[in-house]
Amino acid sequence: MKKIIKLFNILSIVTLILVGCSGSDENNAQKVAKDFGTKLYTVDSKRINDYNVLIKSKDVHSLAEIMHSNDETIKSLMTEEGYNSLVANRDNTLNTQSCAEGNYTMQIENFTLSPNVYDIKENKAGYKFETRLKFISNKDKTEHTDIGKGYIGLSKENGQWKISVYRMTELPKLIKDTLNNK
Repeated sequence: MKKIIKLFNILSIVTLILVGCSGSDENNAQKVAKDFGTKLYTVDSKRINDYNVLIKSKDVHSLAEIMHSNDETIKSLMTEEGYNSLVANRDNTLNTQSCAEGNYTMQIENFTLSPNVYDIKENKAGYKFETRLKFISNKDKTEHTDIGKGYIGLSKENGQWKISVYRMTELPKLIKDTLNNK
């Protein structure tokens, strides 16, 4: 009987360790997703100035180098394939372009993630997200809020969670309007 109790205790401890690790893994994946969203959706006046310098550059090689150096923080959170897709779809500059053309800045008020659509043990995570954004006019400091929605997929690469997929499913109206009036 004592052997059965010892075996049961050992199995219980192993189970608790495994459950604790998967919960920690889930938290780490969510942290990376939220960090990515915060960096992508925060557009301050410095980022707008950098963007304006960027678009005035005539040298295509220099332009590519500037874009990649401006994206270093976002790039560090992504897989190479995910980052290349982000750049190809211009999702890395869309918010900044809209803010520069509309003469406003953008801040995140809230960034929420849905439950994970994958089993975290598969080293994959996927979340629908909703972000509540505050747009502040540079001209008269009026504020406007709106919501953006999308999907963020992550995979584990060398023990680190990285964004592998980013898709915007609903652009905030102010961004849509600014880009449509171009």
